[in-house]
Amino acid sequence: MLELRYVGEDTVYKVLSFKNINDHVVMLADLGVAETKGFTLSREGMKDDWDYSAFTTIYDQNGDDVYFSNDGSVKPEPTPEPQPEPQPEPLPTIDEIRQAKISEMNSVQQKTIDHGVTVNLSVGTERFTLTSHDQESLLGLQTMVAQGIQQIPWHNADHDQACKYYSLADMTKIINASLTFITYHVTFFRDLRIYINSLTNKDKIESLTYELSSLPVAYRSQVLQDLINQMNL
Repeated sequence: MLELRYVGEDTVYKVLSFKNINDHVVMLADLGVAETKGFTLSREGMKDDWDYSAFTTIYDQNGDDVYFSNDGSVKPEPTPEPQPEPQPEPLPTIDEIRQAKISEMNSVQQKTIDHGVTVNLSVGTERFTLTSHDQESLLGLQTMVAQGIQQIPWHNADHDQACKYYSLADMTKIINASLTFITYHVTFFRDLRIYINSLTNKDKIESLTYELSSLPVAYRSQVLQDLINQMNL
């Protein structure tokens, strides 16, 4: 155990151990109180007064262990490790752009079909949804039409209206319009997909919308063209 006195003070501080780090830095273990006055050291109960008055700079402090320097130096801050430059996100390939547009168009197609078709009936104009469940029900309605049933129960897209009976003639119109509508959108999407897969320009692909005007005549199949004529589009 050692005793330390700062220059100009009478207070004695106990030091667990002392070590010369190099010619300019010393370490005092378990000192705790660090002052920049220089100091003397003695063995416990002795008056050695070893002179360290030149060590007036706190080089470093680690808990109660204090490092002093005699040349004004302090422990350099650790150099931060260089951080890697952020890498830009890789640009999508033209194939990925095509697939994204096809998925987008497929989603619009399905929503359009689900929204349904508007039909001019003897009782006025009504819209009929064409969800997957509705399309399954059309099979049963076709059977009833084929049987010549004159009053066929069905519902339109207005959720505030109850189911009601439609005449054989009106139900025939509903079924025909629904099947034509579904066939048109399935055919249009397939032709549009072929067109998208033929494109190599990113901006051209991304600008496409789910509209007939987006599809050049050269990519319209005969089936689609016949449906366009039939539906007066």
